[in-house]
Parts: sequence; C-alpha cells; structure tokens
Amino acid sequence: MKKTIKKIIITLLLAVSTSAFAKEFDWSKCWCNYGGGLENGDFLLNIGTGIHSDPLRYNDGWFWPSLEVSGEYVHKIWVLPFSFGANIGWARYGYSNHNFDLTNNMLYTGANVKYHIQFPPEKLDLYVVHKFGFMRESWEEEYADRTEDHTKLSLYSHFALGASYYFSESIGFNLELGYPLVIKGGVSIKL
Repeated sequence: MKKTIKKIIITLLLAVSTSAFAKEFDWSKCWCNYGGGLENGDFLLNIGTGIHSDPLRYNDGWFWPSLEVSGEYVHKIWVLPFSFGANIGWARYGYSNHNFDLTNNMLYTGANVKYHIQFPPEKLDLYVVHKFGFMRESWEEEYADRTEDHTKLSLYSHFALGASYYFSESIGFNLELGYPLVIKGGVSIKL
C-alpha cells in the first residue's frame, strides 16, 4: 500500500517537473490562473472513491472504498483563483482482534475551499483544498460476551493536495492525497 502511494506521488512529481520545462508558459501568472481550462463562473461536480486512513493503523484492519461527492463554484477573489463548494462522503471500516471486532460507519458533510494553480500542460489543474464540516460516526464493538453500539457527532477539518486532468472540455480525472482519505481518485465534470 505504501509503495503504491509512493509511486503515485513520484509519477505526479515527474509529470509536473517535466512540464516545468515548457518554453511557451508564462510562469509569472501561474499563481493567479486556473488550470485545466477552468474559468470564472464554472460549476464542477466531483465524484470519487478512496482509502480512509483509519483502517491502515490496524494489522487486522479492513475497509470498503470510501465515497465522496462534491460540487463547486469557480470564482476568483481579487485575482486569486478559488473555488467554493460542499461535499458529502461515506466510509466504512473495521478490524478484528482475538475476542474483539469493530465496525465503524462514518458520514461526513461540509464545505470546501480550493486554491488553484496553473502549470503546464494546459489541461492540468493543481490545487490545495481545505475541507471542514460535521462527521457522524456510528460504530459497533463486538466482544465475546456482549455487543456495544456507539454514536458520535464531531467537527472535522483537513487539507489535501489534488490534481485534475481534463481529457475533454468538460470531463477529467481527479486525484487527491491528504487526510482522512489518504488517496482519492475520481471524475471531475464541468457543468
């Protein structure tokens, strides 16, 4: 698992570094332009699946791929390329140990803010995202002699680095690295 994540990070770094030698690119404007053909006023829909970080902590951990859907409105603040939106996600994981089983369901919803950066190639959109909101966890602890159910509502706040590569005017592939989803891949659609 760790080797796969390292390979993906190295591939992203190579893609960015090889595109860094583009001769026709205006580097003085990369911090104030959207990549991937995004324009002020666009709406985005992102649908993705990934691996939640919690089951990776346990030797006997298991998980279902997490799901996340987000919608965003692309709008500049001053000259800075931002997008603002909302997200909803779900994760299910657990682990087993001799006389103990844990199953955890997480449902989270909240807002997100992305700062975009333009790098070559033109179809690539790099960003940093801050996601924050509410998370509802419900878990079941199963012991040899009893079962306990628990529920907790909490606030969450996390950051991720991401990239979207648009194959056409409106559809692209999206990849994020961060927390609590260690890695998330999916589809980005411009509406």
